[in-house]
Amino acid sequence: TTGEASLYWIDYLSAMSKIPYAAHGYCSYFLYAVMDREYSPDITQEQGLEIVKKCFAALKMRFLVDFPEYTIKIVDPNGVREIPMSEL
Repeated sequence: TTGEASLYWIDYLSAMSKIPYAAHGYCSYFLYAVMDREYSPDITQEQGLEIVKKCFAALKMRFLVDFPEYTIKIVDPNGVREIPMSEL
């Protein structure tokens, strides 16, 4: 193993692919545009949270349903922790 985290996508036909980021459901049509534009392999956690804020802004503008709250979790070598929306 490389000692690095990995993210994989498995579709409905069980095809698996390693990917750098993911979004699911109808929202993914809007979010992939933001992530494709903003993501780079060497981003910091702060830059990642900025991308999350841009994703929320895209959803607020383009998605039909307005969700008031989201759950944001960070997974790193220290474990899993939740970030409140107010800290973005």
